[in-house]
Amino acid sequence: MNHEDPKPFAYGLFERLGRRTAVVGVIGLGYVGLPLAAACARGGFRTIGFDVDASKVEMLNGGRSYIDAVVSSDLAVLVGDGRFLAKGEFSYLAECDVVVICVPTPLTRHREPDLRYVTATAETIGILRLRGAHVDYHDPHVPVIPPTREHGQYEGVRSIEITAEALRGCHAVVVSTDHDAVDYGLVAEHSRLVIDTRNVFRRKGIESSAVVKS
Repeated sequence: MNHEDPKPFAYGLFERLGRRTAVVGVIGLGYVGLPLAAACARGGFRTIGFDVDASKVEMLNGGRSYIDAVVSSDLAVLVGDGRFLAKGEFSYLAECDVVVICVPTPLTRHREPDLRYVTATAETIGILRLRGAHVDYHDPHVPVIPPTREHGQYEGVRSIEITAEALRGCHAVVVSTDHDAVDYGLVAEHSRLVIDTRNVFRRKGIESSAVVKS
């Protein structure tokens, strides 16, 4: 999310999205990330999927899927056409215009959010910031990012409140989970672009031209 004046790289983002010339990056190629990446590639976007599991990267680049929602024969076409490529090297994020983070947030045995995967993406946020992006998050269950040894610079970052003003100031809103506490009608009404990785809006019967469904 960006509440500041847009940086030069972002001025043509919506034009590139409309022309399907933008490059989409998806971090985490599991049951959410891989179908989303495949949908973006089918939609005409050059898509780069990122995962730390080298065996997954090898399988995907060979046109073989391990997720029922993505058929291997369809994936093979996307790979062969150059519309989808899997990478384990996160330096390729620099080629992406839009990045969607699809890493899991399980609960610990104490029923508290396990943020190991989230904090592992902190370097990704750093790359986005280097490119001029300002990134905020909203999660009613994680009001403050706790301290971590690897990425202490994000300690204390707070979940922002979702308001009409805040949404209008964002270039894009990524929905990566489904919380009953979120007013999705407000999000649909006031956002310029919404990337719905969980099909929340469809399930709730909310229609908006701003929503891109996975």
